[in-house]
Amino acid sequence: MATPDSRLSLLFDVHRVAYLTDELVERSLDDQELTGTEFALYSYLKIQGPRTISEVAAGMAASVATASKLLGRVEERGHLMRKDNPADGRSTLVDLNDAGRAAHTAARPGFRTALTTVQNDLGAAIDDIRWALARLDHALTTALDQPAGPEPGSRPSQRTLTYEGDPLSADEEVEARHYLDWLRWQRDGYV
Repeated sequence: MATPDSRLSLLFDVHRVAYLTDELVERSLDDQELTGTEFALYSYLKIQGPRTISEVAAGMAASVATASKLLGRVEERGHLMRKDNPADGRSTLVDLNDAGRAAHTAARPGFRTALTTVQNDLGAAIDDIRWALARLDHALTTALDQPAGPEPGSRPSQRTLTYEGDPLSADEEVEARHYLDWLRWQRDGYV
C-alpha cells in the first residue's frame, strides 16, 4: 500500500485515487460492452431518469461537448432514447431505453464485486469518506468556477439502528453495514 508523500500535493493524491478508481472499474467491466465512463453514465441516467444534455454534463462533471459525444456513442449502440422536453420545447431529454437498462444490469455484478472489495477494506469509515469526497467535490467545482451543490455540513454522526440483540462486534457491524448497502443497491442500483 502506498503511503501519501507529504511533499506531493493534495491534487496529486486525488489524481492517484481517481486513476486507481478508473482502473478498478474498468477491470470490473472487462467482459462487458461498457467502459467505466459509460457505466457511470448509465448509472446516472438509471437513477436520475430523463435529463437534458446540459444536466447530464453537470451531473457527470463534464463539458456539454464531452457529454454529447458520450451520449452519441450510447445512442449508436442502440441504448438511448430521446424525447422532447415538455418543460422546454427547445431541448430534448435523454434516457436509457430497455436495451440500455439491460446492458447496465448485465454490468452490475462485476462492478458490485469491485465495490464490495473496497467497502470491506474501508469498513465503517465509508460515511466519513463520502463526506470528505463531498467537501472535495465542492472545493473543486468552486475552484473551477462551476455551479456546485450545497456545501457539505458538519461531519456526519454515526447512523444508528435500533437492535434488540446482543451487541455486535466491530466485524459484525461492518458486515451489517455492507448488507444494508447491498439492500440499497438492490433497490436503487447505485454506483
